[in-house]
Amino acid sequence: MDLLGKRMKEIIFKARLTEEERLAVAALCDGPCSAQGLAERLGLAHLIRANGLLGRAGHKVFNASPENSEIRRWHPKDWDGGWYHVLAPGRRSEIDKKFYWEIRPSVLKAFVSLGWYASLQNLKTAAVDDFDPRYEGAEVMRLISARERDPELRAACIRLHGYRCHVCGVDLGEVYGALGRDFIHVHHLRPLAGRKAGSLTDPKKDLIPVCPNCHSIIHRGGVVRSLDEIRRHLRMPSQSSIPSAAQL
Repeated sequence: MDLLGKRMKEIIFKARLTEEERLAVAALCDGPCSAQGLAERLGLAHLIRANGLLGRAGHKVFNASPENSEIRRWHPKDWDGGWYHVLAPGRRSEIDKKFYWEIRPSVLKAFVSLGWYASLQNLKTAAVDDFDPRYEGAEVMRLISARERDPELRAACIRLHGYRCHVCGVDLGEVYGALGRDFIHVHHLRPLAGRKAGSLTDPKKDLIPVCPNCHSIIHRGGVVRSLDEIRRHLRMPSQSSIPSAAQL
């Protein structure tokens, strides 16, 4: 890592970015992205939220840098709203007229070095012995905002629809025996994230049981897919393709 990269790593660490801010910057490591695209990568409802996270991260890194640092020359002084330029300069595309951010190479290197980003392409091509032990598991405090959920609605959904997944048809009790019996996720057909305020949920029409695998695929990438769309992609594995305990 060059001198700027080393300094950037130290400065970014010193900036004490929140987890959300780190994720926003890391999402740009996969390539140039518009504000709307960044919001979609992060599973956020609006681009303003993505813009704010990246701007706050840039402001913190700016403040954590020394007075004579070249990082301080990366912020356009005539525009207080351009703090994201510190981490990812922006440009407007001539093709779709959208504003795109492109992460600075030194920031990308710092995030990789800190263990806050790992390129999927690099992971696919790396040799098995290229993976070194890394620290994780430290206790952290997180303040999050979550949508209120009613456990009675979940119970009513299961009483009405049962424990069998309504996408792939699996009953986890049949697969795992007693360990999986009476275990299922409940999916909102009308996503809570799309509601601006509390509203009525009908457990018969608005909720459906789905297994954890199908539930993850429904929401993969921060979007919400219909049950029919997931069913069209469904390919049930054969028993021979499931690794044995000895193979794991």
